[in-house]
Amino acid sequence: FCYDGGIIDFVKYLNEGKTTLYSEPIYVCKEKDDIKIEFAIQHTDAYTESIYSFVKNIPTPEGGMHEVGFKSGVTRIMNDIARERGFLKAKDQNLIGEDFREGMTAIISVRVPEKLLQFEGQTKNKLGTPEATQAVQQVVFENVKTYLAEKGQIANTLINKMIRASK
Repeated sequence: FCYDGGIIDFVKYLNEGKTTLYSEPIYVCKEKDDIKIEFAIQHTDAYTESIYSFVKNIPTPEGGMHEVGFKSGVTRIMNDIARERGFLKAKDQNLIGEDFREGMTAIISVRVPEKLLQFEGQTKNKLGTPEATQAVQQVVFENVKTYLAEKGQIANTLINKMIRASK
């Protein structure tokens, strides 16, 4: 797929005809430990999650280590913000990642150096590079947390959706 606005436009295209919870996708493009990480996220009022992941523009339909880092990063962020904003009390259990990912459309693209690149299986359907997990998790955590701190209303909307999903 090729879109003038890159993965931001791809996410918008995937969400056409759906009710989005915020108008512009959250977008980050950073490098960490020689791994270039790019992702775009947008939530809708739907119930299913749609995560599309790529490594060097190769689709990884079975995900892999980059997707694990992405999911754990966003789950940690939302639980931290939910506690900071008083949605969750100290005695409350953390919300699970599936609750946050409900209605989420995300594109994750990483460029891993050849020396670190490992795929699982012959078909390259899954990234096996363990360094990708930590790099993606840190980039997601640092950047999405900052974005949601600046966009408090979006954070509140997402936390409320998570709490409803958990019930």
